[in-house]
Amino acid sequence: MVHVYELDDTTGAYVPTSIERKRLQLVDPFGIDIEVDRLVR
Repeated sequence: MVHVYELDDTTGAYVPTSIERKRLQLVDPFGIDIEVDRLVR
């Protein structure tokens, strides 16, 4: 399980945006594509 946070420009604080259990795919701040369930076995 991966908790994803993004920096809120208004408050300057990190806010939760999602919880990924199987696959993590992001574009910002950089492209990433990880199969979360394969990280630990």
